[in-house]
Amino acid sequence: MKLALSLLATAAFANAHYVTSTDLTCNVNGLSGAGVSTLSIAAGTNITFEWHQHDQRTGEDAISGGHKGPVQVYIAKAPGDASSFDGQGAVWTKIYSSGLLDPSSQLWATDVVNSNNGKHSVVIPSSLPAGQYLLRAEIIALHVAQTYPGAQFYIGCAQVSITSGGSANPPKVALPGAYQGSDPGITINIYNNLQSYTAPGPAVCSASDKLFADAAREEAEEQARAKQPSRLTALENEHENWDGDERIEDAVLRMLVDKYKPLRTGAIRSADQKLKLSPPGVRPSSQVIVKPMTPSTGSWATEPLLPSKEGHQPWHTTFKVPDHATSSIKYASLPPLPAQPTVPRSVPCDEKAKRKEREERKRLEHGVRLGRAKEATLDYRLGVRGSAEGPCGQMNPVSLKGWTSLVEDRIEKARKAGLFQNIRGRGKPLVASMDESNPFIAREEFLMNRIVQRNGAVPPWVEVQGGKCSTFRILPDLMVIPEELDNAVTTFREILRQSWIRRVVNMITSTTPPALLHTFTLDNIKAFRDPEWEQRERSYHQVALEEVNAIVRKYNGMAPYAVRRPYYIYNVEMERLFDDSAESIFSALKERIRTKDAKEQMPSAARAGVESSVVGIEGDGTQIWSLWDVFRGWLEFFLSKLRRHQRRI
Repeated sequence: MKLALSLLATAAFANAHYVTSTDLTCNVNGLSGAGVSTLSIAAGTNITFEWHQHDQRTGEDAISGGHKGPVQVYIAKAPGDASSFDGQGAVWTKIYSSGLLDPSSQLWATDVVNSNNGKHSVVIPSSLPAGQYLLRAEIIALHVAQTYPGAQFYIGCAQVSITSGGSANPPKVALPGAYQGSDPGITINIYNNLQSYTAPGPAVCSASDKLFADAAREEAEEQARAKQPSRLTALENEHENWDGDERIEDAVLRMLVDKYKPLRTGAIRSADQKLKLSPPGVRPSSQVIVKPMTPSTGSWATEPLLPSKEGHQPWHTTFKVPDHATSSIKYASLPPLPAQPTVPRSVPCDEKAKRKEREERKRLEHGVRLGRAKEATLDYRLGVRGSAEGPCGQMNPVSLKGWTSLVEDRIEKARKAGLFQNIRGRGKPLVASMDESNPFIAREEFLMNRIVQRNGAVPPWVEVQGGKCSTFRILPDLMVIPEELDNAVTTFREILRQSWIRRVVNMITSTTPPALLHTFTLDNIKAFRDPEWEQRERSYHQVALEEVNAIVRKYNGMAPYAVRRPYYIYNVEMERLFDDSAESIFSALKERIRTKDAKEQMPSAARAGVESSVVGIEGDGTQIWSLWDVFRGWLEFFLSKLRRHQRRI
């Protein structure tokens, strides 16, 4: 059921004492409801309040859009007729409150009222007792509430008669009395990017919700009891007719029984039943006949305890187990252990069983070898190896007391041998570390780090950063030796550099007149490119770079993240080659120019001899190469053949 109550939002008031004024109850002149009709509703009804600025109700917002604030609803039970009830005293219960809905967009409850054409709905709690009530709805406009008094209250009351209610007695407050001028919900700056808002007054009453939930639970229980089958229905469904399909429970039980066979068969008897079937037998004790004894010497004082033999001494006496004595520790007579029957080991027939037996035997031998290795390592550390304490050396202790005795014995032997005379720092004060008194470092961690530091051990990545490789040579299986990666990168770059320098120097000197060599600058050499050489050598360079990256990949797989190295890229390496080798190419060209100038300054005869040693011209124009040029050409030819052979591989 939904009912609508119309309220005018124009009746706002603000004075110096409005939170303590009786006008806060039902607005100005709202203490009497004479002449106002009372609406009869049932508990749990959805009531809709409708707000408007003026009577025309169209063409404008229910409340001005700048008037932002909360919307709240109170209810008070009248002791008699609601029309004569003034609502004074602690009689009001808050049943609805809505304030800042979305801090990011600053969406308030008043914005929702305007978007719904001035309407907002409230459910009357179904747990309220039947009777006549005052419904009080209010809107608090906070657009000028930076100081008190500044907030504007829009209040309206309605008279309702609730029927078929419950028996709840929710907490109540007084209006005026529940609000204070210093409340953060009344004096507040809403233009300060609010993230939360606390509405004035008490919290929304939750007793109605609890009573409503209890009523719903009771109704559900009554419906469940009504749906419970009778005994006749239960007996009919106890043994269902077989429809040809096996139930899941029966199938699971059958599979479990097939997988795990019962350990015993036959009837299961209790202990009392077994005793009744085969009671324990009781043997009668034999009668002991005691015969009187008389001493052979006539007096027990002179009667020897054991029969004497001539020449017999006490140490000649040996113990002999009596014939009637059974196996017992008391008589030191223990039966020999029964011989274990040797069961002939069956030889597996199929190949799978043979392979499994070989694997088990191999695993057993491996475990035995590991155990012996551990024992040998411990014996070596304790100095047991080679000792003359027995054919097998000293046995390892098996208890803490035994280890303590062994340690004390070793310390005493070392002291007698004078090994404690040469201890470093003997007779000097102990060196205290600042970390020892650091409260943020555990004692165990401090001692462990000190032991590691004194033994000169550091993590592998620290060795990499420090340029030390001794640790990696000791542990080749745990970390790639950095020298391998550095040598591979250095070798690749050096071969690439020498090849490019030789290529550029030959091309420039062969295509440029000697008189123009001095015109080349460092920028010209950096910008010089040879596409033919790059195309011809690209495959070789890429193969070599892949080998370097393979080493980088192996290194990064074992090193921590902080010390991993990036992969080398072909284009980056080529650009680096052009920049790094420019200085060397420039120096080589200057050397060529200097050599040419030195030749020109030599006497003619000497210059002719030098020039004839470099190159000569026959009468028919044939060019003659010197021995060095022939050797250099042969070397370049051999290197090119070697590169092509490596590329084919």
